[in-house]
Order: sequence, then structure tokens, then C-alpha cells
Amino acid sequence: MKAIAGLALAMACFILAIAGFWDLAGVKLIWAAFAVALVVSGSITIEWAHRRRAFRKAGYEVICEADRGFLYREICNGSVRELRLPGDLIEVGHEVYTRLSRQEWEQRVPDWARHRQLEIEARILENPDFRPEGY
Repeated sequence: MKAIAGLALAMACFILAIAGFWDLAGVKLIWAAFAVALVVSGSITIEWAHRRRAFRKAGYEVICEADRGFLYREICNGSVRELRLPGDLIEVGHEVYTRLSRQEWEQRVPDWARHRQLEIEARILENPDFRPEGY
């Protein structure tokens, strides 16, 4: 992430130097706005590419969806399978995984995940932010 921020800062400085940062009037203000837009869009694109690469490399990912619990995604035979699981909002913006009983798991999940509760929960709980207190 530091490399992305450094690259974005270097790009912004380069474009602002071309535009003449010290004289932001008329057309130069447009260059400054363009520089900011370029840095923001570049940072978003780089972050998206990094996240996609990590997903492809690991073969799975866990996404915390605010107020909607967790989305577990994995790659299987070239396609992506998804599983939504519950979470508890313990403070604004911080949700933790809610473990399901064995019976509730069997009723709630699709066939491909039915006998994989421990494996999937272990993957979710790899992230310390998703662990309940005292886990």
C-alpha cells in the first residue's frame, strides 16, 4: 500500500509540476483537477488489481459486507462460488463472524459447503478483525 501511495504522490507531483502548481488559474486549475482524478482512479485500479490477484492466488476470499454479514467466495473449476454468512455488528464499521451451530450450518449452506464448516470458518477467522472477542 505504501508503494501505491508513493506512486500516486509521484504522479500527482509530476502532473502538477507540468501544470505549474504555483499559478493555479484558468487552464492550470483544470490540470490540477486532472492530476487529482488521475491519482484517485489509478489508486483504485491498482487496489482492485491487487485484490483480484490475491483472490486468484489464494483461491478464496472473505468480504465483510457492512450490516449484511460476510461473503465467502472461492474458485472451483474456473467458476466462483459464493456463500453468505452472518455477522454481528459490534461497532460502526466493525463486524465479527457469528459461528453457526452444526445443524444451522447444514440447513443454511449449499451442498458444496455442507461438510466444510471448519475449513470455511477457519478461513474467515484468519483475519483477526473478524474474530469475536475472546476467540
